[in-house]
Amino acid sequence: MFSSMKIATRIGLGFAAVIALMLGLGGFAIYQMAHINDASSEIADNWMPSIRLVEEMNTNTSDLRIAELQFAHAESDQPHMAQRLERQQEEVLATFKKNRDGYVKLISSPEEKALYDEFSKKFETYLSMRDQSLALIRAGKSKDALALINGDAQKIYDEYSALLLQLVELNVKGGSTASITADRVYDDSRQMIFATLGLSLVLAVVFSVLIIRNLMRVLGGEPAVVAAVASQVAAGDLSVEVHTRPGDNGSAMLAMKTMVDKLKLVIEGQRTVVEAVNRGDFSVRVPLEGLAGFQRTMGEGLNDLAKTVGESTGDVVRVMGALSEGDLTMRIEKSYEGAFGEMSTYVNNTVARLASVVSEVNGAAEALAGASEEVSATAQALSQASSEQAAGVEETSASVEEMTSSIAQNTDNAKVTDG
Repeated sequence: MFSSMKIATRIGLGFAAVIALMLGLGGFAIYQMAHINDASSEIADNWMPSIRLVEEMNTNTSDLRIAELQFAHAESDQPHMAQRLERQQEEVLATFKKNRDGYVKLISSPEEKALYDEFSKKFETYLSMRDQSLALIRAGKSKDALALINGDAQKIYDEYSALLLQLVELNVKGGSTASITADRVYDDSRQMIFATLGLSLVLAVVFSVLIIRNLMRVLGGEPAVVAAVASQVAAGDLSVEVHTRPGDNGSAMLAMKTMVDKLKLVIEGQRTVVEAVNRGDFSVRVPLEGLAGFQRTMGEGLNDLAKTVGESTGDVVRVMGALSEGDLTMRIEKSYEGAFGEMSTYVNNTVARLASVVSEVNGAAEALAGASEEVSATAQALSQASSEQAAGVEETSASVEEMTSSIAQNTDNAKVTDG
């Protein structure tokens, strides 16, 4: 099926397949890079900020407790110090709340949510104890406040600090997992990309080889050589040597070689026929074996021309030969077209006219022969009459001579008598 396609279709399919693979590779790479980007974004936008915020929350609670202890140990005669420490606690607590609000938005798993909820409850309990200790300190009961701070409050502090550390570890673990996932996706993507590139390269080479081999099989040689041969043939140079590859049974080069060989046969046949015709031999024909298409048409046309000229010339020779022998009965019976038809008409008309003239001459000769016979008879009659007249004249002449002799004698006698 591939070998029966057009060259443009084959090349187009080959490039389309390679381009499809490259597009697929690009799409896969983009898809995998999106996964890597998601993992990186998750690390950068979730896990790392979560770790930072939880650690800051832990620091805030630690600072809050330190400030609380310092406030409990502050001397009553130092009101400014007490106010500063109380204000510091409020500032630390405000910072904690800000960090907590930011962290709550980043919670990404039920496990993390459960840990945070447990921490939140314990921290609220701690804040309630803090309010109690502050009230005791303001009431001047610093010892009771320190007992609360170092007792139950310390226990709660340790518990929620441990929960904060678990939250930090959980987020660190999540970040590590995301990093490992990104690395795995990267490795898988790289292997897939290399495999796809290798496959694309192999397919490109296979398609190139198939297309080149098919082109060479179709052309039968290098395109430049085929073009040069075709140019020489188109220019009418049939002396070009067309070389074909072994096993070639259907290439353009083989077709041109066959065409050149057959054209040589046709032209050689034409030359032979023309030379024979120039010698007056119309029996030679162009061999038609192995010719087809326009080559056979050319050969048949020249053969028909030689046949027509030969037959028309043969008819003229036959009629004129008979005419030279005095036979005016021969005619050109076959119907010809064009100048050949005019020539046959003129020959037939000439013979007909000659036959008519000869017929007229024969009639005149016969009439002349009859007249000659009549003249001969008249001449014979005249000759006979002349002969009879001559005899009469001879008799008359003899009579005259006798009369003359008699007269002369009488005269002589008279003279004698007178004397």
